[in-house]
Amino acid sequence: MVYQGSTIGSVSASSNAPTVQVTFPNGGETIGGTSTTLTWTASDADGDTLTYDVQYSRDGGFSWATIAVDWPDKSYQIATYLLGSSTDGVLRVMATDGFNAVQDDSDAPFSVANSRPEVVISAGLGGVFVDTQLVFLDGMALDPEDGRLASTSLAWSSNRDGAFGFGENLEVVASTLTDGDHLVTLTATDSGSLTGSATEWIFINPTSDLDVDLSVASNQLATSTELTYTLTVTNNGPNGMSRVMASSTLPVGVTFVSAVADQGWCAEAGGAVSCEFGTLLNGSSTTATIVVNAPTPGTLSSTVVIAGDAPDSDESSNTATVQVSVVSANTVPIPSMSAWGLITLTALLGALAVWLANRRRTSLRA
Repeated sequence: MVYQGSTIGSVSASSNAPTVQVTFPNGGETIGGTSTTLTWTASDADGDTLTYDVQYSRDGGFSWATIAVDWPDKSYQIATYLLGSSTDGVLRVMATDGFNAVQDDSDAPFSVANSRPEVVISAGLGGVFVDTQLVFLDGMALDPEDGRLASTSLAWSSNRDGAFGFGENLEVVASTLTDGDHLVTLTATDSGSLTGSATEWIFINPTSDLDVDLSVASNQLATSTELTYTLTVTNNGPNGMSRVMASSTLPVGVTFVSAVADQGWCAEAGGAVSCEFGTLLNGSSTTATIVVNAPTPGTLSSTVVIAGDAPDSDESSNTATVQVSVVSANTVPIPSMSAWGLITLTALLGALAVWLANRRRTSLRA
């Protein structure tokens, strides 16, 4: 490379060009499943490092889509649906040593099976709906072969009431649905009659009974010891509850360590821990653990409150409190002893006294 009469860079061609040969798919195969690994062999007599560009044609080589550029390995794993269905597929691999370049195509066409559409339901559908509230159903489907599917290919249904209707967007009045829990399904069908689906729970005029329990492994611990609270939330039904949340103000003087939920999330801010568990179906439970450090002696009182976005038939069980006594690390409690323990200890001490007396008399005789 020359700039203004001066050489600023150069590449020397090696003596030998690399070789490359497609090994899979190389003709006659039918590719299916969720993923496939494309493979080839390559070599360079000069020992040069090789890189590869990988292309795929669905129409027998008339048009090409690039899959990978400057790929360093001799295989490439790809999700099958990204290829798109074909009965005339061709794989092309181009190898270069940085100067010389060669390529090889599949020896004969291969087939790629039709892929089912990918379906999504818009975030925010799940929740509680009452009386004349509108339930907004929003979703879409993308198909590797057909692209974005038309509204006529999208069908909404529920496990309670069957079919709702068709389309990416649908509005349903809550009062037209059966009260209770509905598992809503959006099913998409592509031109090859393959289907994909997505689901989401909604709750129509529900009634539930949430219950919370707050526990610790021990009600007494030494200072500067980690204390773990276990928070358990249960939905006693009869319906599901969405957006189940818990909040707890940490006792004064403790240091927050962590808060982890089995489902959903927990976070601490300003000495208060908030957890959001999402949906709890009838009969299900979930837990969260909150860990703090107690550096000073005293009595720690912790209370947790839970709520959901539907009426609760018994709110008296929505609050739980636990107390823990924190003592100085050098304070060792004197263990108590049962009546039988005292009797046993007295008998042992008496036997020891008799043995010592006998031993003393034997010593005096000697």
